[in-house]
Amino acid sequence: MNPPVPKLRLKATPALLYLLVFLVICAVIGSLRLLVGPTGLLWAYLVAQVLFLVLGFFNVRPMRRFLPFAAAGEVWTGVGLTLVLTLLAAVVVGLLPRLAAGREADWGFATAVIPLLIGYFFYLTFDYYLRIPPATYKKWYYPLDDSAPDMDLIDLSRVLVIQFEFPKRPEDTGLTNFKAKAPVAMNLGELFLVFINDYNERNPNGPVVYFDGQQTPYGWLFYKPQAWYKRRRYLDPDRTFQQNGITDNDTIRAERS
Repeated sequence: MNPPVPKLRLKATPALLYLLVFLVICAVIGSLRLLVGPTGLLWAYLVAQVLFLVLGFFNVRPMRRFLPFAAAGEVWTGVGLTLVLTLLAAVVVGLLPRLAAGREADWGFATAVIPLLIGYFFYLTFDYYLRIPPATYKKWYYPLDDSAPDMDLIDLSRVLVIQFEFPKRPEDTGLTNFKAKAPVAMNLGELFLVFINDYNERNPNGPVVYFDGQQTPYGWLFYKPQAWYKRRRYLDPDRTFQQNGITDNDTIRAERS
């Protein structure tokens, strides 16, 4: 008796599901070719181009989320992946008449997918625009004299619970989340100093790095996370939490610069 042949099972990973959904959307857009006759072909082509342009713009975020190697900030990796996706979309759109209606493949209509690449660059431009800090932003530097605020002089009657988010080391790709108690009358920069000193004292094997290789303190920018379509609102490290408009349970991103 022959041993049973093991069945091959394909595991549906998020990346494969993302790719499948992407190609299905491309096929839906490409189906415009099947809905029109020769007289409406030009309009179908133009509409498909617009739709692929929009898809290229809104595809960047899910691409970065579901394809780990398409990390934000890796521009040329994103360009390469978008180019591969564009070629796959062209194959799907070009072969759709043959697969769905038994007609000849239409590689001319498949060129309507080219705006996918343009949409990617539109998104990058928009993303960089959102990252431009206002002209009055301030950086905070770790004091070289190791000075620290006198907590006895700070009003502790009103305290907020906030969260700091930042990579502990410059080379870290992920953000670490830290909870802290913030007196509303305390300056943001002062609390960040107290937080770093306290954290590094309790975690000597995994401290927050605030000096570069030349032992020069990094400059830090602080901002509140916003929706992806809004510009960042940078915070003033020399102002209190109340003056910065920070409320209970707010998250503050700290970024080395």
